[in-house]
Formats: sequence, structure tokens, C-alpha cells
Amino acid sequence: MVMPILDLCSGSGEWSRPYREAGYDVIQVDVKDGQDVRLLEVLPYPVRGILAAPPREAEKQGLHSRYAALRGPGSTAERDP
Repeated sequence: MVMPILDLCSGSGEWSRPYREAGYDVIQVDVKDGQDVRLLEVLPYPVRGILAAPPREAEKQGLHSRYAALRGPGSTAERDP
């Protein structure tokens, strides 16, 4: 069974390079390559892991606080596992 590593907002692919070198299948998704992570279709098989390195601009736009709000009252990225 294929169980790839998803590298979301992959940029140069440096984060996933060690996995590729270790023989894992890696699927890189980046808007620079014309792929929008928000439009990623559901894969017909499970994934082994997900790497995500969104650009720092996401923090400036308040996405971090919106994510914390979705996790629940009093939730912060620092406190949540």
C-alpha cells in the first residue's frame, strides 16, 4: 500500500528531503507550483505523515489566532500538544 508523506507549502522541499532520501514517497504541494493546499483532493489511500510549513505571512494575517479559536476557548499553539 502506498503511504506517502505530504509536504504542504513545500517551497524548496528541504523539509521533506530526508524522507525522500530515506526512500519514502513524498507528495509536494506548493502554491508556487500552481497547487493550492486548500484545494487538495482527498487521497484514496492513507498518508504516513504530513509536513506543513506555511509562509510567515499567515501569522501576519491572523491565521494562527483563528486556528487557536477553532481548537477551543483558552487554546494556544504553545499549550496544545
